[in-house]
Amino acid sequence: MKTKKIKIGVDVTALIYSNKVTGIERVIVETNKNLFKILDSEVYELHPFTVASGIEGHEHIHPYLLSDPVFTKPLVEFSDCDILLFGGINLNIPFKEILDLKKQNKIKILSFIYDILPLTYPESLPDAVTSAGRAVNLSGKNFFRFYLQAMFSLPDHVILNSKHVEDEISRLRWNVKPTITVIPLGAFDSQVMVASPITAACHGVYVSTLAARKGHEELLDAFNLLWDEGFDCTLTLIGGRGWKIDTVLEKIENHPLKDLKLFWRQNLVDFEVDEIYAASNIAFCVSEAEGFGLSLEEGLSKGLKVIARDIPVFRERDYLNLYFFSGGAKELSDKIREVSVLPAKPLKDNEIRTMASFANEVAQIIRLL
Repeated sequence: MKTKKIKIGVDVTALIYSNKVTGIERVIVETNKNLFKILDSEVYELHPFTVASGIEGHEHIHPYLLSDPVFTKPLVEFSDCDILLFGGINLNIPFKEILDLKKQNKIKILSFIYDILPLTYPESLPDAVTSAGRAVNLSGKNFFRFYLQAMFSLPDHVILNSKHVEDEISRLRWNVKPTITVIPLGAFDSQVMVASPITAACHGVYVSTLAARKGHEELLDAFNLLWDEGFDCTLTLIGGRGWKIDTVLEKIENHPLKDLKLFWRQNLVDFEVDEIYAASNIAFCVSEAEGFGLSLEEGLSKGLKVIARDIPVFRERDYLNLYFFSGGAKELSDKIREVSVLPAKPLKDNEIRTMASFANEVAQIIRLL
């Protein structure tokens, strides 16, 4: 007698409504790709579902998202699934309907929570909207608080990406019901590139959406100090336009070295980003607050040295070629001078954590649900 397969519903609402690919979208896609390979197809089926209305196919979807083997399958009803996986931030979740299914023991739920920045860093984030782009009549902080409390009452298991986020949640002193596991994310590409030949110059790259808390202005100020002193260096910023960044945008657009030593690139595909990494020798992670910070592993996996801000979530990483700075632009410029003349140490295979490692640990939890 053929055993009924366990149907896993993967929430793709965020992917359907997204017209860009930032960290969370990439985590969802790469997790789906790996789960599709890891989970036994004789036991599990992965299907996409959405809890938002008005879906009419995959119009205006970024080509990268279409590489997701789960996302591109026909949508199913979440009520037909045995396990629901919420990998994105979804502000349209029908909590009552799903809770009713749980009470009937018809469904298990696994969710990812990436950070609680709307609570701890609300001034640097945009106003709240739903996953479908509708405005919310609450402050972003209060709306996220309601959402987060619901997400701690609904799932059977919650995955966090760093000990730092776990500590922040503990400080809230909420009555958290689900099991919590910390599983760090990792680089998207499992192949560690060989470092570029060392030169005295710094060819820097920072991959991040331009947003208030991401530290772009301080990074630019540090490079301005170096350029004023005649230091041979370039800086390439890779990322889309975010929120609350009018000042730094004006500095970039009107910079006298724009397109000479300062470059801003948007809407690049992966091979274009890899080309810039290959022409660089230092990557930056200068964000003032993160739940994880994917660009750290990405930079290291490309064979670059990485200069990161000295904040707890980055200190969780124990890698070669990773250097920290504290203070402002002057301290950062001094660190750039120091690191620029250091050789990049060779890395062993599997030394940098990858999304395949993340997905393997997620798969272990799925098997236990």
